[in-house]
Amino acid sequence: MTLLRKAAYVLETTKPPQLALLTFTAFASYFAAGGPLSLTKLGLLAVTSFGAIGGVTALNMALEVDLDSMMTRTSKRPVPSGRLTRREALIGSLVLIAIGFAAAALINWLALLTCVLALVFDIPIYTVLLKRRSPLNIIAGGVAGVMPTLGGWATATGSIGLPAILLALAVFLWIPMHIWFIVYYYIDDYRRAKVPMYPVVAPPQRVAKVVVAFMALMVASMWLYWALTGKGLIGDALLTPLAAWSSSIVLRYSRSMDRRLAKMVFRTANPVLVIAFLGAIFSTPHLTPLVYMLQ
Repeated sequence: MTLLRKAAYVLETTKPPQLALLTFTAFASYFAAGGPLSLTKLGLLAVTSFGAIGGVTALNMALEVDLDSMMTRTSKRPVPSGRLTRREALIGSLVLIAIGFAAAALINWLALLTCVLALVFDIPIYTVLLKRRSPLNIIAGGVAGVMPTLGGWATATGSIGLPAILLALAVFLWIPMHIWFIVYYYIDDYRRAKVPMYPVVAPPQRVAKVVVAFMALMVASMWLYWALTGKGLIGDALLTPLAAWSSSIVLRYSRSMDRRLAKMVFRTANPVLVIAFLGAIFSTPHLTPLVYMLQ
């Protein structure tokens, strides 16, 4: 098998759709912070995102080959299917991480710190310690998931302030909606692999209440972001009814356990986040006096 084919399989282990979404949050945060159209900064942020996010994801996949082999959804991934050996996946992931960390170091120490924290929370805490033991494993995974947002802001400003934290909080609160309803759709896989995700061990009504509460808090964090910055009003105006509609589907699922509704929830999750972060970039100058009154 050619080296190029192996490289393509390593790229597959980065989960390109997930990589694209998290990279989007990094760039949206960068522009929301007022980052300049600098080819150097944007290029370094792109390399950091690709290497650090993709590399950590690939490392996770190399470490979880036993679980992936037991689950229908993941059994055709490069490592469990035999297209990549575990050693090849480990080497590929570590090379990507090294590239991403090197690019982050060229940006500033805060950007590098977000990469280190993403690695720590995703691999030793989430993957190794919690995923197979705790129903609340996704909390650690959620902390890792907000790091691209903080990294994008740090790239633009060299600092991380309250607006950046509110954007990161929105991502953190969004993650259960996305992850837990993937779990519901493939719940037999998770039961077979004995992964104690919260939807596997908790009543659906309780899970639904948590998700709806998190979605409400996500919307609140985005409105607070607008109040502080004057950015995001249009996005929040679109996000609020979309989040309410998604929450209604979550509640319907908890009553019916209809698998089609679970799929509908996680398919609407990405648009929820994209709308929130696209809106976060743009100001509403005519409301600036109101913004100052709310500060």
